[in-house]
Amino acid sequence: MLVPFVADHFFARHHFCSMSKFVGTDFRVVVSVLLSVAVGCGDRGSSTPTRDPERDRSAEIDAASPERVAESRLANLSKIRRMIASGDDAGAMQTVQTHLLRHPEDANAMVLASGLFNRQGQVDDAVTMLDSAAELSAEGGWKWRQRAASMLADAGRWQESIERLEALLAEQPDLENVRHELVAILNRRGFRFDANEHVRLLCRQGKADADELRGLMFPARSFVGLTEKPSVENVEQNRLLGELNVARAMYGEGDVKAASQLLETSRLVARRNPAAMAFYGQLLIESQRFDAFEDWLGRVEPESQRYPGYWMALGGWAMRQREFDLAVGQFAEAVLREPGDLAATDRIRQALSVGGHEAEAERFRARGVLIDRLMTITRRMFSGAGMEPAAVDELSRVLTEVGRPLEALAWYRIALENMRSPAGAFEQLDQALAMSDDELFIRNNREKVLCGVDLERFPSDVQLAEFKNAVGPAEDEPTKPSGYPAIPPVFADIASQVGLEFTYYNAPLQRRRGLRLHEQLGAGVVCIDYDLDGNVDVYLGQASADPPDGGGTRPNLLARGLGERFLGVTELAGCDDRGFTCGVTAGDWNQDGFPDLVVGNLMRNTLLINRGDGTFASQPGDHVWQQPMYTTSLAMGDVNGDHLPDLVEVNYVDDPRVYDPVEYHPDGTPVRLPAPMDYRPGRDRLFLSVGDGAVAGRWIDASGQVPPATGLGVLLTDLDGELGNEIFIANDRLANHLWQRGVAGDGEETEWQNTAAVRGVAFGANGNPQGCMGIAVADFDLNGRPDLHVTNFEREWNNQFMQDESGYFDDLVVAFGLDQPTYKMLGFGVQAIDYDNNTRDDLVIGNGHVEDYSAEGRAFEMPTLVFTMEQSGFVAKDVAGDPEYWNAGHLARALARCDWNNDGRIDFVVTDLIEPVALLENRTQTPHHWMQLQLVGTTAERDAIGATVKLSIGDQTWTKVVQSGDGYMCRNQPIVSFGLGEHEAVERLEIRWPDGEVQRLESLAADRRLVIVQSQNDAFELGR
Repeated sequence: MLVPFVADHFFARHHFCSMSKFVGTDFRVVVSVLLSVAVGCGDRGSSTPTRDPERDRSAEIDAASPERVAESRLANLSKIRRMIASGDDAGAMQTVQTHLLRHPEDANAMVLASGLFNRQGQVDDAVTMLDSAAELSAEGGWKWRQRAASMLADAGRWQESIERLEALLAEQPDLENVRHELVAILNRRGFRFDANEHVRLLCRQGKADADELRGLMFPARSFVGLTEKPSVENVEQNRLLGELNVARAMYGEGDVKAASQLLETSRLVARRNPAAMAFYGQLLIESQRFDAFEDWLGRVEPESQRYPGYWMALGGWAMRQREFDLAVGQFAEAVLREPGDLAATDRIRQALSVGGHEAEAERFRARGVLIDRLMTITRRMFSGAGMEPAAVDELSRVLTEVGRPLEALAWYRIALENMRSPAGAFEQLDQALAMSDDELFIRNNREKVLCGVDLERFPSDVQLAEFKNAVGPAEDEPTKPSGYPAIPPVFADIASQVGLEFTYYNAPLQRRRGLRLHEQLGAGVVCIDYDLDGNVDVYLGQASADPPDGGGTRPNLLARGLGERFLGVTELAGCDDRGFTCGVTAGDWNQDGFPDLVVGNLMRNTLLINRGDGTFASQPGDHVWQQPMYTTSLAMGDVNGDHLPDLVEVNYVDDPRVYDPVEYHPDGTPVRLPAPMDYRPGRDRLFLSVGDGAVAGRWIDASGQVPPATGLGVLLTDLDGELGNEIFIANDRLANHLWQRGVAGDGEETEWQNTAAVRGVAFGANGNPQGCMGIAVADFDLNGRPDLHVTNFEREWNNQFMQDESGYFDDLVVAFGLDQPTYKMLGFGVQAIDYDNNTRDDLVIGNGHVEDYSAEGRAFEMPTLVFTMEQSGFVAKDVAGDPEYWNAGHLARALARCDWNNDGRIDFVVTDLIEPVALLENRTQTPHHWMQLQLVGTTAERDAIGATVKLSIGDQTWTKVVQSGDGYMCRNQPIVSFGLGEHEAVERLEIRWPDGEVQRLESLAADRRLVIVQSQNDAFELGR
């Protein structure tokens, strides 16, 4: 029905088609909105008005007494509500329209009209009505402004909603419900820090709820769960979900590169939203997109300094520039802003460690343990355990200890409410809250958050212009080799075909679930030539026992290589060992030319001396050797510079509780599965050769200043280019160790310093300790310095530690493309091999979980992966040759490389927790040439561990080091293998022996294995 209008016609003409601009309570505005329902925004149709009986009655009432007018108004409102409830929106709109024409200042009617507009999708009109109602409602008007913001949020107009709620709180900070709603919207859209700041205000008011407090425990995570991984290309879907929220979800899944790419093309970054720009900068530095980060430095505006992500970005860049003290100050700014962020805590710890501030770094390490404990308790409470008093008590105690007492009080308040405690209990909490504004209280908690670090020593306020002009040294930029394209890999498991038959038992009967630590880790493999016949022999460790007291029920295996097959000779060779074997290694302990074996067991290890007649004899150790330990990996080589081989023993834990059985609930589910941090870590030992074959044992860290760690993998070689070997130990959940030799005051005794932090290999790219296991070494970027690849636990990237000219390592796992392919894997053994001999070292990684979580959708068996080094970095390759192996998952553990058939193509052996051992023969069809070297020291230690070999052709030089330990529980065949590409000869070969002697040879033909004896001018070819 057309509504007659007279004076209102002018205003209707000017407002019908632009209702989104209505503001205030002007009668004309309200009328214009209402009239638009009847006449719309186009042609008005007939100009002849029709009479409206309802309006006529209203006119009669208006002429009546005020009491009757009030009664009529209330009656109309009731009528409108009934019509809405019955679904008669059209009638309700007609009635409210007429009502407001007679009562233009009736806020309640405006609210009803707003609801009707909103149901019709006319959000702007609905918001206009609520704004007008708010202006008329004086003290209660905030409710309608909040409802308007809610409508905008429901319509997907999030930013308008956020801005309205923030404006409302700026005027009335005590509006608790408004703040709760704002927190929810900010969290839903990924503005986590903004949300957390409001939650901290709610804590001060004693009003924070449990979900909001949980957000403070996980301050960087996406608050919206996604069932599938989002795609950067799905722009509309990402905008619908919230670009910042989706980026956080990607970040939480370890895909920082995709997260940075998503924000790069987002509207938020295009508009330079401060929160998005801050997080974008953090993502750029963590995804190692350094060129893009330098561009970000020129675009970011001061408003982003409010956000912890801004300081995480600058701190990461300072680390990149080797400005470690500056990084400390900048990471401290992030910690102060978000004291529950474990990543910020890890990063400041890393910066302190690298900068040589070990005491302060240790305090932040302890803080990180407490933060992790807070997250664990919170997960448990929200996963069904409920808010038990003991849990809340521990939560609050730890929060207070780390300088977050307001959160502690908030958790106590929720617990008291759940227990329906008396009013007196709440009064005590209120009294405690009243202290929160005390200056001393604030200062003390700030000191707790910063672990007592004086920020005056670590300035953070460097001028941004200095950062914009900072350019990293050229040697820091990784060079990804170019050259011959990779050939598709072909490997076939031929173990059973050639008689290499062995199955590992992690107990007298194999166990697949509910595994204790020693039942999870598998056992090692050694590839040697024990009888010097030119064929590879394989020694495999067996457990098959119930430690600590039960002996093994199955033997280790020595499989003698006969050229085309293997033959088990364990008993004949006298090299059985019935301990619970973990790691194994080999080396020439007595320097007689025959490789000896060392078996690493739970409890006591075994040294097996090769007699040279095909048999071994066990040699007893000293009193230190007899002390039981949990040995995982071993390495043999000279560690003290006397040119005799020594033994590095890596120990996992030192705690008898590790053997306790797993406890189960009545329903058969485990109460708790063991983890390495449940037990006291083990200390690593050295056994030095005293010259007559005897051993002298000692701790690596004789001073006891470095905390023990859960060691799994070991590498012994010369990493820094200076004379003398370093010991790199991959630790599980604790910082890695890199032991460098020093000399004590008497000039004779060798002391060891842990340089892992200052060399950059203690932590991963994000500054946190990881579940490190396997180690591969190669010069991946051809700068003449060895780099390291380290495997890690599930939901962690592997590490790609790249060494620059200064000797510092950067974890460039993202830059080399290994972040996402390794994130969902649990990696164990790894080796660098040039499988197609195209001059570039590739990677092969054995994967497999330590427990069967398949019911939770997590893989138990995992694929073995082969990565080729290409111009863009490492690329995962499909492997042909044995679909049964390559298309299946495995529980791979140790992985050692060898050339079992002497054809110049590197093969590898993989042990497994359940399956038979696999020998993957390299059948890749490659036209490329190769050269293999076997070094024999004379004045240097015979196996020449730590020698550096440089092979040159034209202007190209390739560098390799001679190593031992070889990573996870294994020993590679002791040869140095080079792929030569199309080159048929080597022009120059230079060897720097471990004692410093440099030996050069020239014009060596390719496709041969050569024995090079120290100080002899000629190389000797081994028959094939």
